[in-house]
Amino acid sequence: METNLKKKIGFLLTSESLGGLELNVINTVEHFHKNFPSDFPLFISKNAATLDRAKEKKLNITLLPSGPKYFNIKCIIKLLYFLNKNPIDFLYLSSEKDIDLGFWCKIFLQLFYKKKLQLIYVQQMQLGIHKKDFYHTLKYLSLFNWITPLESLKIELLHKTHFHKNKIKVIPLSMDTYGFVKKLSIHKNHIPELKIKYNISEKDFVFSILGRIDPGKGQLEVLENFLQIILNFPNSKLLIIGSPTHQESLSVNYYDQIKALIKSKSPKIQEQIILISHVDDPTTIYSLTDCLIVSSQKETFGMVTIEGLLSETIVMGKKSGGTIELLNFGNRGILYDPHISNDLQNQMLKLLILNQQKKLNKVSYQKEVLFEFSYFKMERFFKDLMIL
Repeated sequence: METNLKKKIGFLLTSESLGGLELNVINTVEHFHKNFPSDFPLFISKNAATLDRAKEKKLNITLLPSGPKYFNIKCIIKLLYFLNKNPIDFLYLSSEKDIDLGFWCKIFLQLFYKKKLQLIYVQQMQLGIHKKDFYHTLKYLSLFNWITPLESLKIELLHKTHFHKNKIKVIPLSMDTYGFVKKLSIHKNHIPELKIKYNISEKDFVFSILGRIDPGKGQLEVLENFLQIILNFPNSKLLIIGSPTHQESLSVNYYDQIKALIKSKSPKIQEQIILISHVDDPTTIYSLTDCLIVSSQKETFGMVTIEGLLSETIVMGKKSGGTIELLNFGNRGILYDPHISNDLQNQMLKLLILNQQKKLNKVSYQKEVLFEFSYFKMERFFKDLMIL
């Protein structure tokens, strides 16, 4: 453990959703808190869905008021007050909203209090449209570093912004890979009890899709394709794990569509589809899963993909976004093309047929990803900042 730490880092989380981005920030703060002899304040929205989780982990929390995406004056004032009384050197950002808040705080902190604040943006979302306009360029120039998790995202960043390439660091989003595998091994000893709990038989082939219930995550697409093939494969199950964001009507309505489609089917078919609300420990689900499906429309860097690979399950991902690179262009998983009619259905069907014929060959990529996506690279980067 490094003891000669001269600089202090704070974490900002303005997002109020409950998804991979928010959980990754909470888990990163917890990991740093446990592994460095330093205090890591977390500035979090008072309405954040992850607030209870942060409290359970006993993180150093400062609550921020909710407000608009840009120039949230109440939030700026609250954060400025804290930063003046309790200076930090670096602020960890993880969304466009965070960048905006960090940008204004950096300016006003220097203007009113003559104090410096360096901003580190850890990208977890794709850029989308071009952002070469004056305002975005000004905000991005205020960043000390931009950490992007994939080489493909670095290329996109250079193409769609004026950000300087020398300030870009390519570091994968991290997780406690070793702790995850340890938990997984524990749950594998309890698979019989878990199968009884979820009404899964020994003969069942289990597809799973994990994540926040949202149109962009593609749960309905997976369900519709599953319904097309299960008549011929009664020994198959689909687990849909996740919850909608209750404040977002689009997410809630989407969940209602999923439940309505399931309810419209016969009781026998309904038994093959299992809805499970958000689980704190996903290793319980992975221990039951034969094939994890990642069907997000624009997945930047899906931690569920990494979790699936660590779990030694088959990972089937949509050929889009960061999933392509994470699955090594199809060399450590299955990529289905959303532009080819019925490709997802056909890939699912192939697995069921191979499983039925007892010819399904599962290849483990656990050792390959265990170190690659551990906290080591992220730790090394921030440790270098703190000992400057």
